Amino acid sequence: MKIRYDDNLESYQGFFDTEWIKKLSKKVINTFLDPLVFELSASWKGASNARYLPWLMVENMKSILVGFSQIRKPFPLEVVDKLIERLANNLEKHKTTLIYHDKKALINEIKTIQEEMLKINNDFSNKIDKNNIWKELIKIPDFAISLWMSEVNAYSAVYFAYEIFLINCLKQKLGLTSLRTTSNKFIYNLNNLMGEDITKDCWTDKFVEKARLIRHALVHNGRKITNDLQKYRSELLVEDNEIVIFPHDTNNLFNELKIRVNKFCARMLSIY
Repeated sequence: MKIRYDDNLESYQGFFDTEWIKKLSKKVINTFLDPLVFELSASWKGASNARYLPWLMVENMKSILVGFSQIRKPFPLEVVDKLIERLANNLEKHKTTLIYHDKKALINEIKTIQEEMLKINNDFSNKIDKNNIWKELIKIPDFAISLWMSEVNAYSAVYFAYEIFLINCLKQKLGLTSLRTTSNKFIYNLNNLMGEDITKDCWTDKFVEKARLIRHALVHNGRKITNDLQKYRSELLVEDNEIVIFPHDTNNLFNELKIRVNKFCARMLSIY
């Protein structure tokens, strides 16, 4: 078993398409599809947000560092402030006397140093590199494991939510109390209700079948490639017979499935 993750921080941004769901929601509003589309979008957005957490954590860490540097004066600057105050007001207490011009010149020189330090402090936010924070985080074994498994879970969740959406749509429209995708009745009902083209695009298409088999292997076979999935082996990243899932795989799955959801909903609305 090898822990695999994408070492590019930006890969872990969310994949959910807000504009897409806004457009689709307007089309299905006040129809039986409305709550079903909402449920699907909630599942997809939840999976996206969970995958998004590592990226958000790094963003927040940078914000905290920048905010702290702006609110809390660095200790060296506090020392310089105190030094200027002592030179200006308390030097004579130590029986040390400087002529006025010498004292003023010394204070001005220290103030110049102070201004340089302030500039360095103000430029601090520009020098904080999120990627440096990220590189340190992924060195932590537990963090790397979290990245690895969160991507596996995200991929599985995206596909499963799609399958549940299709099942629930058919059940509600046909008045069925139960329906399983493993039953021949599923394809029969899908084909009879929606047409062969939608059945192909949304279920029997190679991309959807491969995603279904990948999800099955991830959830039910310990991420090991199954016999049914062997025909797609050359199209997968497999190490030690274990399927490797990267963020771009999940992104691609989401983008492909949302197109199929659009087609499915459009056909459903056109016939009812």
